[in-house]
Amino acid sequence: MRTSLISWGLLALALAAWGAFGYAVITLHAERVAFAQETADAEAQSSRQEGVARLRATIQASEVERAALESVVAVSILKAVETIEKAAAQAGATDIKTNEATTLSTSPQGLSTVSIGMNAEGSFASLMRTASLLEMLPIPSTIERFEITTTEKAWRLTTRITVTIAGEKK
Repeated sequence: MRTSLISWGLLALALAAWGAFGYAVITLHAERVAFAQETADAEAQSSRQEGVARLRATIQASEVERAALESVVAVSILKAVETIEKAAAQAGATDIKTNEATTLSTSPQGLSTVSIGMNAEGSFASLMRTASLLEMLPIPSTIERFEITTTEKAWRLTTRITVTIAGEKK
């Protein structure tokens, strides 16, 4: 009987040892899963913070660039016409007349596209210098039409320039 009691005691001890081993395995596995999840969460948080930092840097850089662009585009129609006429006069053109300025479009960002028509007279060379200066205006512009014809007394320039200016925001 004593052997049977020792056998049952050893069996109980073996089962307890296996139970403790199983508990240790399950606990270690759970801790490992929790550690892996925490590592993944930390990496994701780090990536989000890096993305936010890059976004802030981009926004700050674009604010400087936007301010620079706005200073270039912050031109009124009157200033654009004066700039065009001044360029033609500096090139040697005479009898400079702006015959119309028509708004073609206005964007929600407050930019307007204006078409400006101009006529001038002068020598062929002065009108070609005028064309050269009009291509390099310090305002955002495009020469849409450029025509030089001869008259009885001089050469005549007819041009249409599209200018982007700052208008009223909608």
